[in-house]
Parts: sequence; C-alpha cells; structure tokens
Amino acid sequence: MALMSFIQIRVHGCVKRVGQYKLKRPATVGIAIKKAGGFKSVPYPPHGNISVRTRRIRDGVYYCRRRFNFKKNPKLLALSLRNDDMVVVQYHVFEIGGRLFPIRTGLFIHSRKEK
Repeated sequence: MALMSFIQIRVHGCVKRVGQYKLKRPATVGIAIKKAGGFKSVPYPPHGNISVRTRRIRDGVYYCRRRFNFKKNPKLLALSLRNDDMVVVQYHVFEIGGRLFPIRTGLFIHSRKEK
C-alpha cells in the first residue's frame, strides 16, 4: 500500500477562505482555489489574473514563477503546484468617476489628483 503524499499550499487574494492548505498530489491551481472556497464576489470580484509564487531556497523569499489570466485561458487552472507554493488571485477594483475605492484590507489606492 502506497502512502499518500501531501503538499502545503497558500492561497491569497480574491478567495472566500484565505490561508494555508494541505493538498494531495498532484495538486493544481483549480483544486487549490476550490479548497479555499472558490472565488469571492463581494465586495470585488476576481480580475482574472492569477500568479503562482514559489519560495527561493537560498533566502526564502517568494518570486513569481507563473502569471496567467484564467478568464482568457481557463485550461491554465490545471497548472500543477509544488510544495510551499502560493497562489494569489487578483481583485478587480472598479474605477468610478476617476476615483478608486479602498479594498477591505485597510490599504487605500488613490488615482490621479482631481482638478
């Protein structure tokens, strides 16, 4: 009987439950997003951009290994993940009247100055 191997994955951004998850191999981006509860729609829906970040061995800093837009090419949700990867789903922030509105993280994004 073979032992099941698991990998640790972090999921951040526009998903319902942000956090760290243990997934069976082979794990994909789509499986990681489903494990995190799927995409969030309130207050902002997903933009479509997903980046897969991997931790460097020498210093432990994450770098962007792959970036894609799942709305343009949904087949890329089948991209396989490695142990200790981080999946980041980008929010879609609407611009109304030349002003960007704050995201609930507490960070404020300002557009150009109004005249």
